[in-house]
Amino acid sequence: MANGDMYEGRWQNGMADGWGKKIFSCKDMHEGYYKEDKRCGFGLYSWMNGDRYGGGWKNGRMDGKGVKIMANGDVYNGLWSEDKAQGWGVKIFACGDRHEGFYDQDKRHRYGVYTWDSGDRYEGFWEHGRMSGCGIKNMANGDVYDGEWAEDKADGWGVKVFANG
Repeated sequence: MANGDMYEGRWQNGMADGWGKKIFSCKDMHEGYYKEDKRCGFGLYSWMNGDRYGGGWKNGRMDGKGVKIMANGDVYNGLWSEDKAQGWGVKIFACGDRHEGFYDQDKRHRYGVYTWDSGDRYEGFWEHGRMSGCGIKNMANGDVYDGEWAEDKADGWGVKVFANG
């Protein structure tokens, strides 16, 4: 191709259409279905930086159910829309933390449960990736806070129970 990309697969009307493999000039690679030169349906994508994705595509973007394994060891398994985590998903972080809940534009949003590798656990509401609204956080040391949150901090009405009384 004129831009340095290489495509091997089914062509129709001068465009990738059907199953094929494309190696981009930047060394990223996609193997899967194409429709009118755009990734669609199921496909596997590998980025030069080591990230990998397997799942649904629509109009050339990650869409529907899919799993992305990041080069840093993080893994997201869930719903996608326009290349962003969107809807219900589970993200397991390389550090051992885990979030299961809703995402909006790649950020934790609405209800979710976040468990830290340290043993702390938050169950409640999120806004723009931060604990916000009502939620309960159980700390590994036995302390518990049940109440309102804003910007990842206890803020507003709430009750904190200390493990040591």
